[in-house]
Amino acid sequence: MASKSTGSQACPVCKTSLPVNPRYPSYLCWSCHGKATDAHGRLLTFHTSSSGAFEARFKDDGSLASEVSKNHTVYVGALKVWADEAHMSGTVLTPYREREQPHGTCPVCHASVSLNARYPDYLCGDCCGKAVDAKGRPLAFFNTDVGGGFEARFRDDKSLAREVTENHTVYVGFLKVWADEARFGGSVLTPYRGK
Repeated sequence: MASKSTGSQACPVCKTSLPVNPRYPSYLCWSCHGKATDAHGRLLTFHTSSSGAFEARFKDDGSLASEVSKNHTVYVGALKVWADEAHMSGTVLTPYREREQPHGTCPVCHASVSLNARYPDYLCGDCCGKAVDAKGRPLAFFNTDVGGGFEARFRDDKSLAREVTENHTVYVGFLKVWADEARFGGSVLTPYRGK
């Protein structure tokens, strides 16, 4: 599961920091991996069968968990999870929703985000919370009224960040970002190159 990308992402269950893996943008950590159960709450282990196929076994007696081996559906706490062979070797667990819905990736931290045709490269909420102005002051974004509009304010004293409100330019790490009101309210941040 090693990745050549730098940075980190969080386990979707326990929020432990993990290396970024673009192939699996929201994979579960090994600790949560060890807590996987079938629909009845029996702990599981995962293997590759002699024929090279994904295989799940019950941890308590080592018997084949045939239903899980066929449908790949397991649970970690309340989270429904997809279990399958990893690209190179071993097993990877990812939230089941990724198997049912297309997803995108935050351009900064590579976290999985819901696909949005209008904003195909928008930043995730965590990265939006790291936005700063050109001088490095942390920012928060608001609509000016119920009809929308956009304004930026400094997080420390809540004063209006006039320059950002006018030019919409912010920074997240080394990435120059365009901050604006989202189509149906709220704010959205996207890489500046798209403007």
